[in-house]
Amino acid sequence: MASPIQVILNPENYQEVRKAGGSGWPKDFYANRDQEFAAHRDALVDQIDTISATLAAQSQGEVGYLKVVLRREA
Repeated sequence: MASPIQVILNPENYQEVRKAGGSGWPKDFYANRDQEFAAHRDALVDQIDTISATLAAQSQGEVGYLKVVLRREA
């Protein structure tokens, strides 16, 4: 079974400097597009279900790593 602790020896490869001044008003990416939001939400739920099933089925246990990429403007 893999260790739940990860030591990163070269953190500069995992960090990205963010642009200053981002803390503005919350942005609604699906303003006035309720059907598109519902489809996006349902797709996310399906992805989470698939991830959950994959993690549960692996022989190493129910622990794994995911990389989540947000929109730049988020």
